Amino acid sequence: SQDIFADAGLADDTLPADRLRSLYDDVRAKDIATSVTTASLSNNSIYINDIYGNLFLAAVASNNETMSFQIAQRMLLSAAGTAVTKNQLRESLSKPRSRKLLREIQDLAEDKLSAERVYSDLVLDSDDAPLTQQQAVIERLDRDIVAKTNILLSLEDDLSAQLTAVDAPISTLQNELGDHIAQIGYLSFRGRIYAVVLTGKQVMTIELEGRVKDLKVLSDRVRSSIALSGGTETLPPFDAQASHDLYNQLFPKDIKNALSGITTLEIIPSSVLDDIPFSLLQTDAAQNEFLIDRMAVSMAPKFGVKRTAPRRKNGRSALTMIGVSGDFDVIAPLNVSSSASQSMFADGGVRSLAALPGTKNEISEIAKALDTEQATLLSGEDSTEAEFRRLRIDDVDIFAFATHAVMADEFEGLDEPALVFNRASVSEGSDNDGLLTSSEITKLSLNADWVILSACNTAAPNEVGSASFEGLTRAFLYAGADSLLVSHWPVRDDAAAFLTVNTVRYSQDGLSKAEALQKAIMDIRQNKDIPNSEHPAIWAPFVLIGNG
Repeated sequence: SQDIFADAGLADDTLPADRLRSLYDDVRAKDIATSVTTASLSNNSIYINDIYGNLFLAAVASNNETMSFQIAQRMLLSAAGTAVTKNQLRESLSKPRSRKLLREIQDLAEDKLSAERVYSDLVLDSDDAPLTQQQAVIERLDRDIVAKTNILLSLEDDLSAQLTAVDAPISTLQNELGDHIAQIGYLSFRGRIYAVVLTGKQVMTIELEGRVKDLKVLSDRVRSSIALSGGTETLPPFDAQASHDLYNQLFPKDIKNALSGITTLEIIPSSVLDDIPFSLLQTDAAQNEFLIDRMAVSMAPKFGVKRTAPRRKNGRSALTMIGVSGDFDVIAPLNVSSSASQSMFADGGVRSLAALPGTKNEISEIAKALDTEQATLLSGEDSTEAEFRRLRIDDVDIFAFATHAVMADEFEGLDEPALVFNRASVSEGSDNDGLLTSSEITKLSLNADWVILSACNTAAPNEVGSASFEGLTRAFLYAGADSLLVSHWPVRDDAAAFLTVNTVRYSQDGLSKAEALQKAIMDIRQNKDIPNSEHPAIWAPFVLIGNG
């Protein structure tokens, strides 16, 4: 990192392009060498990000747009983007045995990460025995990873080359975007914030006015004005001024010009403003116009997400669907053994969640919108985790979960996000405890076009303090989902049903997923039958992430 500072010549804005490329390739090679061992392709360590950050500043100071973009790609590779990259790497292997082996290695890496979290929790424990046992678990996982990786490397001689090829050339990414799609990533480093813009015609990096803390103040104001706190009559006034100021800071004149003619904008998730749907940024206060009125808005897990048509397996002409509704009371058996489970399912815990009677009709309407008879809908007493796990899911096109979602630490004893199933038939010792957690989702094998999470806070992180899209979203992308419809805050039942059903309906009419969500949002804002439908708290919670 110090060498980069010394070589960058930031004082006089000079750095030879070949020297910058050499530094980047060196750092990238070290990053890849680490990634091959765990098959994680993750560069989340503070050390690596600091080095990439200094390289980025050097590239920006040297006006090297190509290098600036390539380094930004690495810095903006979020947990959701990493999950997609892992999926792409599996699909890139031609040998079935190699694909299966790589999935096993990646799953072991997931297990190791979970084991390391447990180990960290045990460090403060005065008893050394559990710590020693957990260390043995981690070491066993390490040995398994190394052994399977060695086998994989013997099967795939060019695996390292495939890893380094993950970052496609800019020209390839631009061809995929075409003339009407743009991608923007907002990157922060040393308190400064940069917009990295990619369109079919240009790539640009712009340092924004203001600092990260200034944007945070505005985003907090917007979030506080869309907080649902007590029903339809208690919505606070929307802070249109903060929303408009935020728009002007994030979209200076040069970016607005670059977006001329763009009909779909894809935002790359980052730690900057990842809890604010860009659709609610107010572009024209006088006309009450929002960004969603000008273009469809979605989230792309990383730059250059491959755009594919809806999949049809085995020559089928009709889509298949599995739907799960939350039209049941959450019931806790009295024979749970662990103290964590007893706390989680005690009065005031998960069992305090009310039934969602309208969700049965919601998943039924989604199935009708798909015009398919190949839909399996679980509702009432059938909405159990055990019943879901009995289904064949690796060939299903669309999943719709219209049930409660709970966030990490929302209840005592719950350390990761989860979807809530009916617990009426749960027995002690069963893995099917009625909570499909993010770690359990990563063990699924999916090949789905869409996963619709019509529930509250499904864009929430895996743990308190983490970035959005690292919980249920990241888990489903890792498991093989192509795209997801998720929410940023608690969603009222009537609004959730309207938005999800109409988004699916419009997508079946030929619109892209992002355009379908845009049309559904514009419709609900004009719908007088839904109370307060003009308020962003009602129409803006859902975002699309993935292949839009």
